[in-house]
Amino acid sequence: MKYTRFFTVLGLFACVALAGCADTDRPATDLDESSEITEPTQPANTILTVAEDAGLTTFRTAVAQAGLDETLGGPGPFTVFAPSDEAFNALPEGTLESLLETGNRDQLRQSLTYHVLPRQIMSGDLSGEMSIASQEGQSLTISAADGNVRLTDAMGNTANVVSADTPASNGVIHVIDTVLMPGEGEPAADTTASM
Repeated sequence: MKYTRFFTVLGLFACVALAGCADTDRPATDLDESSEITEPTQPANTILTVAEDAGLTTFRTAVAQAGLDETLGGPGPFTVFAPSDEAFNALPEGTLESLLETGNRDQLRQSLTYHVLPRQIMSGDLSGEMSIASQEGQSLTISAADGNVRLTDAMGNTANVVSADTPASNGVIHVIDTVLMPGEGEPAADTTASM
């Protein structure tokens, strides 16, 4: 009797298993979870994509040529003082072309990282005059008054922020009207350590 009950139960399990297997050949329906279409993940809105969207074509080309895509596409946060295309065009004749040559990659990288701060600073965070260390290592002097922000580079050149606070997922871009130039001296002190 025990054996009969055992074989009956075993037979029921076999029937259920076979019925389940027969169902696998049916076509998928809209209700099947496995047939759901998932949309690809959108890329992060980084400094790189924001610069492209803002029409900073020359800056974006220079960043790629300098091999800084991975850096500026990274987590940050960064503050980028990105020269406009007009600022690059105002450089002395042949300067931009020379910087973009493969053999001058180190010089281009130094120039571009001088435009980058290794933290996020919005225009509203700036007041008075301060010295801020750039990603390159040397400092920029920043003066802010009456809603205007002006930068002075190590060579004494000045640049005005013409479009401030363009947000990115890894920082912020401020567009400037002049290409900044690092000097050849020692890195200067950062007077904004408490920011």
